[in-house]
Order: sequence, then structure tokens, then C-alpha cells
Amino acid sequence: MIRNSSYFSSEDRSASPDDYTMSTYFDGNDSGNALMNLRSTVLATLLLFVSATAAEAGLIIKGVDTTIQQGGTGFVDFTIESDGPVFDFLAFYNAQFQIAPTGSTRLEFAPTTIPPFNTPDYVMNVVGINQGITVGPTTSVVPNDTITVGDATGSNPPVAILPSSTKLLARLQLTTLGPLAPQAGDAFVISMNPFPPTGFAPPLADFSQSDLTARVEVVASSNVIPEPASAVIWALPGVVSVFGRRRRR
Repeated sequence: MIRNSSYFSSEDRSASPDDYTMSTYFDGNDSGNALMNLRSTVLATLLLFVSATAAEAGLIIKGVDTTIQQGGTGFVDFTIESDGPVFDFLAFYNAQFQIAPTGSTRLEFAPTTIPPFNTPDYVMNVVGINQGITVGPTTSVVPNDTITVGDATGSNPPVAILPSSTKLLARLQLTTLGPLAPQAGDAFVISMNPFPPTGFAPPLADFSQSDLTARVEVVASSNVIPEPASAVIWALPGVVSVFGRRRRR
């Protein structure tokens, strides 16, 4: 799912961090070596702090219940937040979601776009390397019942998630326009698979505080086009109003 991420580059695995962070500063004397050692110390301290923070806290994933109109399209959100005393970090996620089959009708995933740049609520806004990429649904049990989305900060630092804020992890597009279209009153459960290919970095210790499901209920459409006779009746007050204003003139 993640493309062009430095976390998975074979080139990155064979090179040391100093090859990328210090080569432009080395001037052939001791000042270059001193600066290199300082940068390495700062990086090690930061990684130690991140690891300690991750061990003390965790990330919470929640599905948001919603509705979708019969004969239409919509979306369902999954959010992410921190339960830590200060904040938690996130550098990478890959999340697989599935719609549980129910009855004789079917709600389906539609092609979904990773939230684009300048989506303020998105957890990796601005730094995500996959922002704006569209992914399509796949089939596990029935057609278009599964979709996998993911993003990473790449060469950027991990994002810090504050305990007081709830961020958007995924906005999954849905459709009722498939061959087994659901009717008003039908309800479906969408779940995040807690097992691979789902994964997070730093790893999540567990999902004990998370609610990995969202309920989607199909409702009757409110955009009913009036019949011709009804349209004439609704238009009459406007005609009378215009005619009255002209007579008063």
C-alpha cells in the first residue's frame, strides 16, 4: 500500500543515517566530525524518547456510526487518538477494513482517496507521502467488501498525536448502487482488521481501548423529486406573490 517510503527502501537499509544527514557538513576537519557526533547524539536521544513514550501510552482507533441514503453514496470515518499523558507518535499505518455480509443485500466500498493535502483533521496532513492517492476495493467474501488504505511520513519526523485531539485516520467511500442494492432499514457493520496486513509504526501494543467497528444504516432518500401536479401546487404561491406585487405598482 505504501509507495516510495524510505522505511522500506533497499537503499536506505544499506546506508547509514550519516550518509544522508551529514555529508554536506563535512569539511575535512574536526569540526565536521564534531557536528556529526552531535547530530547522532540528538537523533539517538529523540529515538529513545519516542520509544519511551510509545511504551507508556497507546493509540485508540474508533469507528464512527453513520447513515447512507438508499440509492446513493456516502462515507464512514475511522478516527485515531492518544491515551497517553503527553502524546503519541505515528510514522506509518496500513489498515484493512471489511464490510460484514448480511442478508440478501449488499453495501459496497467505492474507490477511496487518502485525504489530500490541506485536510486539517487528517492525522498525516501535509507530511503523508500517500495523500491524494486513490485506492480501489477488493473482494474477500463478496465483491467490493474489503479495502486497504495507508500512509507514512517518509523522511519527515513522525506526527505527534495529542491526547486532547481526535484525528481522522481513514474516510472510506461507500455505495448502495451495486447489483444487490440495500433498502432503507438495512444496516451493515464495517470493521478494521486488527491483524496483518494491518500494521502501525510504532507498533500498537493492543486494541483493548479501541472500537474497531462502525455501524452504517441505510435510510430513505430525502431528495424526492415532486410529481408534476405537486410541483405546480408548490409553485402557485410564488406566482400569486409576483402578480400581487405588480398590481400594487
